[in-house]
Amino acid sequence: MFRKNSRHLHIPLPSHVDELPEPLRKRLHNSWAETFSQHFFCRLDETPFEVLYADMPSRPHVPVTVLVSLEFLKAANG
Repeated sequence: MFRKNSRHLHIPLPSHVDELPEPLRKRLHNSWAETFSQHFFCRLDETPFEVLYADMPSRPHVPVTVLVSLEFLKAANG
């Protein structure tokens, strides 16, 4: 059963990023991961993939955003 993924839009209150020392946190925010998250991952539209999922309740699915992002990273890095 298709469910739109919105977990990546909400940062949990006790985040692992908050536990990092300040220099590492700045380094993370200045890395490619921050840009990838904001400009690629969060902009992926999952609705065209809705037809691939069953209409009845079934096993939990992996969000399309995760699968497409992994394919993109795999292709970009060879």
